[in-house]
Amino acid sequence: MKHKVLFSVLVSLLSVCAFAQDEVALNNGNVIKGKVLRNDKDSVIVESVDGKIYGYRAIEVREVASGSSLAMPQDPDRKPYVDFSSQHKGWWCAAELNSGAMFLPEVAGMEEVAFVNGYRFSEYIRIGVGVAARLTYAMPSQFENVSVAVPVYFDARGNFISQYSRNYSPYWQVDLGYAFDASNPADAATLSGFFFSPTLGMKIGGWRHNFLVGISYVGQMFNAEGTKLANAVCLRLSYEF
Repeated sequence: MKHKVLFSVLVSLLSVCAFAQDEVALNNGNVIKGKVLRNDKDSVIVESVDGKIYGYRAIEVREVASGSSLAMPQDPDRKPYVDFSSQHKGWWCAAELNSGAMFLPEVAGMEEVAFVNGYRFSEYIRIGVGVAARLTYAMPSQFENVSVAVPVYFDARGNFISQYSRNYSPYWQVDLGYAFDASNPADAATLSGFFFSPTLGMKIGGWRHNFLVGISYVGQMFNAEGTKLANAVCLRLSYEF
């Protein structure tokens, strides 16, 4: 009887050793149990306990456990994967469309398309440089006294509150630069001059990709028998990435 018990224990230990499983832990949190068939710098292939074969790129695997020992997959030749959408810092861009009215003192329509590129220090502060094409025209007709300007400016913006756990956030934005009149530079009345533009609005989207809706004020210096200030109010629509 004693020999039978010892034999049963021995068989059980051998069975455990024979069926010791490897484990492949993925970056997404899943764990595949079975037998590792391949583990190199390019890929990891594992046969699961139900006989299915799974293959993963080495960059998708966090670690490989062979029985009781841990083995990391070999480093791939290519650069490590970086999810830029989750980064706190880095380059950012924005495409913007502005539409409103400018008071010269007569009322004029204003349309503007802009592109901004810069660096993000955090979700609360980012800076950049922008260039735009601005069209002003006499109202109500859009085909009289048309003027085209090219503003070049410094841009600073940021969130008022963290967007880490929400899909929206109020934001602020300030632009400061110089607008070059491209339609009639020889005219005495030109919209060339320094300008500044603060904006308040709402940002809707994710950690890095967002739609922005805001209300902007534009103070534009211009030359018409002396330097004067033109005031404008416009709706600003943007996509930031």
